[in-house]
Amino acid sequence: MFQLGPFVIQYEMLLVFISVALGVSFLRYFSPMQHRDDKAIREVVYNGLLTLFVTMQFGTLVMRPELLVTDPLSAIAYPSGRQELWLATIIVMVYFLYASWRHQHAIQRIFIGLLFVLIPAEMVYVTVQSAGVETLVYLSGFALILCMLFQHMQKRWTGWIGLGLWAFVHLGVIVGFQNPFLFNVVIHWSFPVAMIGFVIVMILVDAVKSSRKETKGG
Repeated sequence: MFQLGPFVIQYEMLLVFISVALGVSFLRYFSPMQHRDDKAIREVVYNGLLTLFVTMQFGTLVMRPELLVTDPLSAIAYPSGRQELWLATIIVMVYFLYASWRHQHAIQRIFIGLLFVLIPAEMVYVTVQSAGVETLVYLSGFALILCMLFQHMQKRWTGWIGLGLWAFVHLGVIVGFQNPFLFNVVIHWSFPVAMIGFVIVMILVDAVKSSRKETKGG
């Protein structure tokens, strides 16, 4: 690590930035969502990633507001952890749901766009950062999810299935290899389980909406 003013910059954090930048480039130039029709979706994803970064960086001040008075620089000088990740994830998901409602975007396409950033970014990060059987599990699992997204993006529930599989990959690595990392943040097994629960809820909501439409149509 090295210091930049009051901030301690870790090399792992630089690798995260580089990996995410490559993931954003993948979404913009190589994914099926690269076209003009999906520009609004991409912008929602970009805004979500920016919100995630800001919340991760300054989330400690929210979790421990007393530091605003005692030592605010210490709260933002070091990398955030598990609590900040939970906070950032909740805020970003609420933002995605709001953007979907406000601009009439399909919520599932927003999460597909997120996966087109997140998965390539994680593949780069784990390849550079670690080696071993768990790395092969990550890469093979993520590659299969990407293939599914490319081939079946227009099918029903593809985005939710992709997000659920992404969570299952992380849960499997946590349980099987005791490697509880999401990029450079240590995560608990409850995080991927919560993602799986979110996926189940969204599928049920979609199924109920579809059932009501069919009932009205009939």
